[in-house]
Amino acid sequence: MEIRLATANDARDIHSIIMDTYSEYQDVPGSSSALTETADNIQDSIDSGTENALVGLVGGLAIACVRYSFKNGVYFRRLAVMKAWQGKGFAKLLLSRLESLAMAETPPAIWCKVRYSVPRNIYLYQSLGYVKSDEELVRKNSGVTLEVWTMRKEVPL
Repeated sequence: MEIRLATANDARDIHSIIMDTYSEYQDVPGSSSALTETADNIQDSIDSGTENALVGLVGGLAIACVRYSFKNGVYFRRLAVMKAWQGKGFAKLLLSRLESLAMAETPPAIWCKVRYSVPRNIYLYQSLGYVKSDEELVRKNSGVTLEVWTMRKEVPL
């Protein structure tokens, strides 16, 4: 997989990847806010420098992405691999690239927030050395309350 820094021109591909990946949550109470985002929102975030993104491509086809910003290390969100490509190590490749970026940050750390109700995501991060550093209850507009963990990894220099 080729991994490259996304530009605002990649916003539609990033949006498509996220919609494909997160669609499994559309009927879950308190569904992910990822499903309400638009390609224009993503483009604006990249254009303004509010966040960055990496895109993973296979044969020129965008199949994976992750959005991130620099705050207290590298904070990432919306790690997504199209359903047809999941289970092949692409998420781990994106995280490895982010960890390389995190080495230049102070502190050299990488972190994300993950729903406790999605154990496969927690297991993925734990298998890569992430640990729970915090937990919180998040109340969604729908009235659903979710337990959300902060998963963090100190990146060795």
